[in-house]
Amino acid sequence: MAGVENQLPRRKAIRLPAECYTGGDHFLVTICTEGREQRLNGQVRSTVVRFLVKDSADNDGPVFGWVVMPDHVHVLLAGSRDAVRWVQTFKAAVTSSLRKKKLDIAWQRSFHDRGIRRNENLEFVGRYMLENPVRAGLCNRFDDWPWSYVAGMKEAGVKDE
Repeated sequence: MAGVENQLPRRKAIRLPAECYTGGDHFLVTICTEGREQRLNGQVRSTVVRFLVKDSADNDGPVFGWVVMPDHVHVLLAGSRDAVRWVQTFKAAVTSSLRKKKLDIAWQRSFHDRGIRRNENLEFVGRYMLENPVRAGLCNRFDDWPWSYVAGMKEAGVKDE
């Protein structure tokens, strides 16, 4: 079967060049569970939130905002960090922590990112993120969704589950 490996479909490269992720721009990243399974609840969600709070801007971290949905997480990252490396580290840390608790999660292999232009209003991006649970019908007002945070706009209202 010589040459079979050359006949396999190659995965399409979806990332920008590495230097684009460290140039000082902010990024809105969306990290999904594998198959968009609704796995981000209970102790799994608490573990995800704990890592996001630890990296939040209030704790001098790169995370300016986050929203944890049942099947994905939105994160607004400061441009001073490598967004790709942060996502890799986040996924690995959450997965490792969950396995120690005999819990598991499977993430989609990649993630979606959107660079925030320098002239874009971060408050608008933050509000867009916070409104996600409202648009999904999970709550009536973004203030009612405790698994979210945006620096200067909404504090995390999370309690351990």
